[in-house]
Amino acid sequence: MRIAVCDDNAVFLQFFKSMLANELESRSVKAEIETFTKAESFFYCHGKKPFSAIFLDLDMPEMTGFEVARQLGQNGNCFVIFVTSHQELVYDSFNFRPLNFICKDPDADVMKDRLHMVAGQLTDALKQEKTVVLENREQGRISVKLRDVTYIESNSHSIIYHFANNKDTIAVRDSIGEIEEAYRKFDFIRVHKK
Repeated sequence: MRIAVCDDNAVFLQFFKSMLANELESRSVKAEIETFTKAESFFYCHGKKPFSAIFLDLDMPEMTGFEVARQLGQNGNCFVIFVTSHQELVYDSFNFRPLNFICKDPDADVMKDRLHMVAGQLTDALKQEKTVVLENREQGRISVKLRDVTYIESNSHSIIYHFANNKDTIAVRDSIGEIEEAYRKFDFIRVHKK
């Protein structure tokens, strides 16, 4: 997991990075965390090797957090978590569909509690980014992201993957029991026998 933290306050940036690293370590999540004081340097690194998530300050001098989020929204999949002392902007942030919003608080314990909750959301969301390779005679080998799978159906000796677009399906030879066991950790549940 690659995570960016972008804030123009270098002292807060190091404090938050340390808090985030401790939280992810307590969850046994391996993460590479990079810090940025300017949006331009973030975009340069993101262009070379994309980040999975960014913790983003809203109040930055050259490019606001909202402008960064707008540009990210056009360029791909990166979860955005806004981090700011401007609580009044929480409703404006919804336009950018952030994963969450963390208010900077002078009480470090309050921020740690909030970060604990957000880190749980982030790790759950990133589980869905897992790519699996499905293979059959007709279509060959196909890579799919689990987040795009709406449901999986068992029919005789075939497993049929149904996708969010409601049009495509991929049938593979497998057993529903093995699929159930393999995908349980990705929040799939078996709702009935078939």
